[in-house]
Amino acid sequence: MSQLIVSTAATEYPVPISELRHQIGLTDTASDTMLRSMMRAGASMIEKATSRTLCTTTYTYELGAFPDGRTIELPRAPLASVTSVKYLAQTTEVLTTVTASDYEVHDRGEMLPVIELDADKDWPTPHDRLDSVQIIFVAGYTSADLVPEEAQQWIILFVKNKLAAEHGAKSSNAEAAMNSLIDSLGTGQVYVI
Repeated sequence: MSQLIVSTAATEYPVPISELRHQIGLTDTASDTMLRSMMRAGASMIEKATSRTLCTTTYTYELGAFPDGRTIELPRAPLASVTSVKYLAQTTEVLTTVTASDYEVHDRGEMLPVIELDADKDWPTPHDRLDSVQIIFVAGYTSADLVPEEAQQWIILFVKNKLAAEHGAKSSNAEAAMNSLIDSLGTGQVYVI
């Protein structure tokens, strides 16, 4: 059993607000709060569908135990850093840090990153709890300039489609284009509700 918790949410947006305004034909800033909210909703959908974090976010990944094997796959890419690997000690239930030199972090770009235990080491035996292993890591693109163009275009189409739906219009062409963009990221489909 595992759980991914956002420890520190992104403070940036995957598309600059000025670009989003331009793409949907707005010139004033009166709707920026609503646009940012829609952009966050769209980004969340992409992140869930692709396991990519669009803007820098700190996570705590909780596991009930260390794996039987030597590797732990982290559930979000691209990886910026692994802050710590901690576990609740079996006998004392004290949160203890695994020595960073006991494992290697493999940042695999757009693929999910992996923590690999050194061949001459063993994972410690943690206390029996759902959150007995806690990995704190940072993932996401460091600026909107680095967010994949397909993700940015998906968000723009998502916002356009939501605004159109508020006025009673919805485009199946937009949904097809959005699914095509997600497919180009190699992740499957996101269906717009």
